[in-house]
Amino acid sequence: MSHIRDLTSHEQEIIRSLLSGAESTRGNRELDISRYRAKTIDDFGSLELIPRDLKIDTSLPQHPLVSAYFNDENRPEPGALVNIILFSRDTILSELQIYKSDGSPLQREIVPSEIYI
Repeated sequence: MSHIRDLTSHEQEIIRSLLSGAESTRGNRELDISRYRAKTIDDFGSLELIPRDLKIDTSLPQHPLVSAYFNDENRPEPGALVNIILFSRDTILSELQIYKSDGSPLQREIVPSEIYI
């Protein structure tokens, strides 16, 4: 079982990149990533996001807030892409889901500036 920890700077950059591409998130205090901690879900880098100072009503359904893709193969015509989805419950971030569309391992670390929203 994974423990609750602070987000790494790399994880924060990925989430900030996703949030910057979502118009509906601008100015929402609950989406300030510095207010969250994380619990690792899987080997792809998916995370449960846990607010430091807010209670999450886990009975509320999760909804995708932003979805994006990343080419981890470093080729002009990639095969399977990395899917990146940021979920929220109400206005509170709840999960960063990362997976390769064909289930294979990621070939390289996600580069926030290369995420396609």
